[in-house]
Amino acid sequence: MSKELEYAISNVEVEQILEKILDTVAYFVSILPRIAEFENMNTTEFYVFMYIATRKDSYSSQIALNLGLRRSSVSMILKKLLKKQLIEVTEDENDRRYVHIYLSKKGKDVFEKFLKAFESIMLNVTSKLSYEDFEKLTSSFELISRFSQLIFKSR
Repeated sequence: MSKELEYAISNVEVEQILEKILDTVAYFVSILPRIAEFENMNTTEFYVFMYIATRKDSYSSQIALNLGLRRSSVSMILKKLLKKQLIEVTEDENDRRYVHIYLSKKGKDVFEKFLKAFESIMLNVTSKLSYEDFEKLTSSFELISRFSQLIFKSR
């Protein structure tokens, strides 16, 4: 680590970083579109649904690992999502220990509704930015994503 980076880290309050992260999450959550199917979900159920929606193929062990949840918690959430007909599961043809988890038709429709509403919000907000600021924002999200991955790998 460079001396400049060490100095920068030592002069930045960790509490300030945490505050900015929480503010960002709170603002983000406040702009999420209100969709009836999400109203009866708790936050963890929403995260599991979104995890499944944004991946082609999911396994419960992957979900647990990547979201930092216990496998038993993931199992309970998957049962709820199955009951709501938002996901489907199929056994792996080659190894019955693995169950593929993916969105059902209803789940895809809900996710598509969410994406359209979120896109509308993002277009409205980003239309107020200059191209340069939009590029900076995009780069910042990529940097935050890489930073988050490093934190995840270091735990």
